[in-house]
Amino acid sequence: MQALADATPALRELGGLVRPGGEIWVDALNRTCVVNAYEILRRRFSGRPQHLRYESAAKLKAELSAAGFVRIVRHWMPIVPARWPKLQRLAETPLVGWALRRVPLLGALSCHGFILHGERPGPG
Repeated sequence: MQALADATPALRELGGLVRPGGEIWVDALNRTCVVNAYEILRRRFSGRPQHLRYESAAKLKAELSAAGFVRIVRHWMPIVPARWPKLQRLAETPLVGWALRRVPLLGALSCHGFILHGERPGPG
């Protein structure tokens, strides 16, 4: 989604392609992550255009719902800078995954990206 000018038309188009009983998986950059929010503000104040688009997980979830998807689940993606590979291994541990599922604000503020998973209702 980060390379598109607007996620809404893409989600509507993808929504029309998913058959009843099918699934959709969408990944995006997290607008509320502290590092991403800083980058957005830094570019804005320096007069540089945004080179990527950051999304609100809640907004994309609403878009998927409007496109007819149900049981939409957000999965936080903890990605740390490549220069700290040991921290990445820590970020991928079951304990961190548990914390991100239990404390949504933790994911919102610390995760670089997120994935949304939704289902198209099946027949019957």
